[in-house]
Amino acid sequence: MSFISLAKNGRKGAKYYVWTLLLIFTTTIGVGQLPYYFGLWAAGIEFSKVFEVSMQDAIAILGSNLFFTLELIPFCLLLGVLLFSLKKIHGRPLNTVFTIREYFDWKRFFFLFVLWFLILATQLVFSYWTGAKIEWNANKETFLMLCGISLFILPLQVLFEEVLFRSYILQGLALSFKRPLWSIILSGTLFGLLHAANPEVDVLGNEILMYYIVTGLFLGVLTVMDDGLELSLGFHTANNIFGALIVTTDWQVFKTDALMIDNSPPVIGWDMYVTLFGVFPLVLLLLSKKYKWNSFSKLIIKQ
Repeated sequence: MSFISLAKNGRKGAKYYVWTLLLIFTTTIGVGQLPYYFGLWAAGIEFSKVFEVSMQDAIAILGSNLFFTLELIPFCLLLGVLLFSLKKIHGRPLNTVFTIREYFDWKRFFFLFVLWFLILATQLVFSYWTGAKIEWNANKETFLMLCGISLFILPLQVLFEEVLFRSYILQGLALSFKRPLWSIILSGTLFGLLHAANPEVDVLGNEILMYYIVTGLFLGVLTVMDDGLELSLGFHTANNIFGALIVTTDWQVFKTDALMIDNSPPVIGWDMYVTLFGVFPLVLLLLSKKYKWNSFSKLIIKQ
């Protein structure tokens, strides 16, 4: 049995997916911003006025680390809701949403984590060398705390997104679309479009959604070809930690006291297209050789 077909475990009727997704949606609407609002209220802002505080003002009031933590807390709650639903509503063993292997393969996770971190670091050096306005931004008073948040809380946000999109939704779609490629396309597109609320879209325009959609497709291919979440989790975790801890901008979704800040004008450059249509295929080729994937025809064969 392949990873994508593990949704056949437990209760698999459409109503169970509706209940679970409805529970996630209502939790997001009902609780999503409450930690942020209560944080402002605890900092001395009248509760009736917390809804009027801008993001920049909120960071100034709360401090970047507390603001970042309050952004991440809802994802931790949603992860708990999703895992509860899988266990109690679907009646599925939780290992069936992580990997087809007997145990989660941490070697796979750390291989792609390190590889992608190094690729991002290389891109950063090249951007600096070609004239990007990257400046040292380290703050000793906040950086150690940021490390703790990035290493122990941020991965829970990544885990929620990966279990939801690359496992629960991808596997669930496979119950109707027998060919994995359709499940990858639909789940990857949904993953990308749900990032439309990110501030990057306001600054860069809808073209940046291409990055999120193609990345969702890339991660879906990783998951199907390797029969588990280990590689996609490694990639996604490295990507988000790098963006929170190493280099940031004043307009991206993670506004942190990272080591460096990129003050270059916010534009979509050649590097995005090189990453999506050059680096991603090369990474897939490397992984196919390392893990001896038999053929990418697995993506179109009925399962």
